[in-house]
Amino acid sequence: MRPFNDEEVAQHWQLIAQHPSFKVACLSLGISIPETIDSVASFQALAKEVVGHILERSTRSFSYTGLDNLVECESYLFVSNHRDIFLDSALLGYIFLKHGWATPQMAVGDNLLKDPFVNALMRSNKCFAVSRSGGGKSLYALSSYIAQRRSAGHSIWIAQKGGRSKDGHDFTDLKLIKMLYLSQLRGKKSFADHIRELRIVPVSVSYEWDPCDLMKAKELYLRSPEGGSNYAKAPGEDIESMKKGITEPKGKIALVIGTPLEGMLETPELVAAKIDKQIITNYRLRPCNRVALHLLESQLALDNNSLNAYAAVHDGTSSCKAFVRRLQSCTLEHRPFLLRMYANPVINQRRYAPQSVSQP
Repeated sequence: MRPFNDEEVAQHWQLIAQHPSFKVACLSLGISIPETIDSVASFQALAKEVVGHILERSTRSFSYTGLDNLVECESYLFVSNHRDIFLDSALLGYIFLKHGWATPQMAVGDNLLKDPFVNALMRSNKCFAVSRSGGGKSLYALSSYIAQRRSAGHSIWIAQKGGRSKDGHDFTDLKLIKMLYLSQLRGKKSFADHIRELRIVPVSVSYEWDPCDLMKAKELYLRSPEGGSNYAKAPGEDIESMKKGITEPKGKIALVIGTPLEGMLETPELVAAKIDKQIITNYRLRPCNRVALHLLESQLALDNNSLNAYAAVHDGTSSCKAFVRRLQSCTLEHRPFLLRMYANPVINQRRYAPQSVSQP
């Protein structure tokens, strides 16, 4: 379950260094592969370089705020929205490394760790395995691990729900909050006391363009009644999503570190609501999100002719043209799902900040 220690990182380095995918990635990024990596720290120095090159090659900009909400020598439980398999947690680690801070341990689904190469890569970078199919024992083990690591002064990163958000809704799964307290049920500590001691900090990450949006729209369609409610993940699909998320254009990325939750939060519902409010209001909306909302509310037909006419009316808005092109690259029956994927962050933010919503 736990990440690799220094000795294990050294043992697994050649598996990573000699893997064809790693060689190709480093070559494309202009990064020299070291002959030896003998510690977590040296591996993370390489990871910092890799993430820096990814941002340089595949984004228009990367901004982050909220580091001043934290105290360097203290530890936290970061609960983040989840859009990208690799980058969501890697970006927070990258920020910490840039500032010389200790990086958090990061939760990753064990479905991604079945491949020996990915397992070695992730666990060398302070990732620990979370069972995606286990029952009560697995949840108890995860709850205990998080509590123990936090008590020992280690920060933890975990997504607000089990899988990536594919529909643009960033809401915390109550099962996650209940899991956090599971290991404390036999003791005398109250739910509110345990939550306060965990020092939960919401993190909101937004990508102007989701490199996996077409794949997500297809999945949402296949899961829907219109698509037959018949979706089965293809072999290697998660790895393909990871590759696309790393390499393909993402436009502008913003990461906002929120403020630690305060007060006596006595129910999972209260905790989830506090997390959701920060994640949703801190989400950085882009013109493409507002264009998507305008298209959704106009109830325009999504065939190419209608979309071209819409783009012509908004001819002076480059963001409108860009989103229309994105939508047109999507299969016709998948387009409503892609449209809502980009519009939903605006709809959700309306609950807290109606003034943030404007026409394209």
